[in-house]
Amino acid sequence: MGPDDWIALWGGGVNAQATLPLGTVEDVRRETALATHSLGQDGGYVFCNIHNILAEIAPEKVIAMYQAASW
Repeated sequence: MGPDDWIALWGGGVNAQATLPLGTVEDVRRETALATHSLGQDGGYVFCNIHNILAEIAPEKVIAMYQAASW
């Protein structure tokens, strides 16, 4: 049984230790698009990031991440 057999695939958001704190807004958009397009091809992918986002993360990056994930 592999990912093609799963009803939903959870996770695979943006790297919360590298991209979110250290990357640019464009880096966040790019990584989000890669995750959603790679894992959400046939549906069943639920985009989610880690259970918390550090206070140091710029709000613009969080907004960019969720805007890029809503296709």
